[in-house]
Amino acid sequence: MAPSVEKEIACRAAGCDAVLAKPIDRREFIAIGRSLLALNDQREERIPCRAIVTCRLAGTVFYGTIEDISPKGMFIGCHYEVKIGEELKLKYILPVGGAESIESVVKVIWINSGRLRRKGQLPTGFGVVFEDLGMETARQITEFIERSILWNQLPSEW
Repeated sequence: MAPSVEKEIACRAAGCDAVLAKPIDRREFIAIGRSLLALNDQREERIPCRAIVTCRLAGTVFYGTIEDISPKGMFIGCHYEVKIGEELKLKYILPVGGAESIESVVKVIWINSGRLRRKGQLPTGFGVVFEDLGMETARQITEFIERSILWNQLPSEW
């Protein structure tokens, strides 16, 4: 039996990442556990980033903005509805001099939209994890992050 919408909203508002109803379905329990472990694995420093990203999902193209980025993933601000587990192809240019266009495949691991918004400081959108980045793309992202960290450490009078 599925939990009522009101109860699920109350649970998520209280900070729950997932809601299971009794009797617990073993497959659902394991799937939610895996998704929460994947989320936990992504909790590393994220660097603010403002860049337009082109997203391709099964022949549909839509656009968003990269709000933050880490070596393992990014958050994309966007009103297009995606589902957890969907795979997207992205194309973007990081906002740094001399940057080249980057293409990467990602998987949606969490959603921040509607009444079940998890992070109020972020816009409507979704978090993704990189799938098989490739050495050159990983280098570009790491370099962007390192430059951003150094830039933020400069004295304010510069």
